[in-house]
Amino acid sequence: MPKSESMAIFRAAADGLGAMLTERGFTYRKTNREAKRDGEMFEHSISFRTSRSLNSIPGHVELEVRATAWSEPFGDHRRANGIDLPINEACLFDCPIENIFKKAPPYIRYNIGNPSERSDVIRSIESTLVEEVLPVFGLIESPERLKEHLAQSSIPCLEDFDAQADYFSYAASLT
Repeated sequence: MPKSESMAIFRAAADGLGAMLTERGFTYRKTNREAKRDGEMFEHSISFRTSRSLNSIPGHVELEVRATAWSEPFGDHRRANGIDLPINEACLFDCPIENIFKKAPPYIRYNIGNPSERSDVIRSIESTLVEEVLPVFGLIESPERLKEHLAQSSIPCLEDFDAQADYFSYAASLT
């Protein structure tokens, strides 16, 4: 598949998913293929990426979809409490959307190169965004709801770098 064709497929898929997120309160920027919205405590971001090297495989167009929760005040809180991380301290989580509720690995990247499977793959991504990613963004905006949820089940994306403890310490500092 020529590079221009694989990039056109990637852009169309990312832009379609971005339009779906726009309907849910996000602002989508085609220039960097990222949808963002502000929450009360965190900025919610969903980004779409691809790989030129993997897209050189005939019939393959890779789509990686990442979810990120970000807050500079959260990062300031971590730094003020002596927390120094190998990632940016302002990041509560940043992971492929499939790894919010499923511990990594595997790190999921979608192949949208096959035209007969593309719409099913995109529907699966939409479903994950609506059923998992958006609800987690809602949970992190409410310390009470997040605490209730964590009493019932884990959220693996919050287990890295002691993010849960840092989150609840930060939330307590806001009251």
